[in-house]
Amino acid sequence: MIIKNFQNLILLFRHCVLELFKYKKFSSTKSYFLDKKGFYIFKINPNKIDHIKELVEKEVNKFSTKKRGDKRFHGIELENVEIREFMNGVLNQEIKFIKEVSTIKRLYVHNMMGGNLSENNGESSGGGWHIDHYFEQFKLLIYLNDVDNENGPFSYIERSHKKLVQFLCLLFFKLFSKNITRFNFFTVKLIKLFFFKKQKIITGPKGTAVVFNSSGLHRGLSLVKDNRVSLTAYIFPHGDYDKNNEKRNDKFNIPKNLRNKQINVHKIL
Repeated sequence: MIIKNFQNLILLFRHCVLELFKYKKFSSTKSYFLDKKGFYIFKINPNKIDHIKELVEKEVNKFSTKKRGDKRFHGIELENVEIREFMNGVLNQEIKFIKEVSTIKRLYVHNMMGGNLSENNGESSGGGWHIDHYFEQFKLLIYLNDVDNENGPFSYIERSHKKLVQFLCLLFFKLFSKNITRFNFFTVKLIKLFFFKKQKIITGPKGTAVVFNSSGLHRGLSLVKDNRVSLTAYIFPHGDYDKNNEKRNDKFNIPKNLRNKQINVHKIL
């Protein structure tokens, strides 16, 4: 465990140096904000949102083992063609901004997740503060209903995806930890204080969407009323597809009867 953490630390240091001296030129404010802040927000035409929301709720209720709380269905695009085409349409518009920022240009969507977070004693989507990985990964999240401060909005610590911040967080807070991707409230408070980082809470009407670098600190805030229905695309480097595909399928609990469809559905972005 400690040896692996040290290895990650050394790799992060190398990335820190590359990040400091790499010149970047962006064609849009979207890619600029994704690089500088770790995310950008945009709006989707709401005309289809109500219909897609109904489809997501139906599929999640059919496949999720939970009755309430953070109900999820990973691999929803393998089951429902209409949902897949809707998300692919959005991704086709946004992928150019992600590629401008990403150091890895061959990307693919490993899976899409339908989520229905319902009132259950203040539960949140994804648990507490965390990062998905210490090296860049991306997600596209779409709200399918109106989201305010009380029904589980997504929250992100601005610039926490930067490699220098990650290096220092791993060095001072997680070097001897068994779980290096989860952070408690007190640690996040120290990170915001020491590194002058702002917390962004993303609210908005249905059709509000965010693309973010999931190596930055993020979480869904606690839900205290109503529900939050969403769609999320998980974007990974294509180069490690063969090595990590089944591990990721197991991690996301993608139904085994749907996995044989992946080869025909997922494409290089």
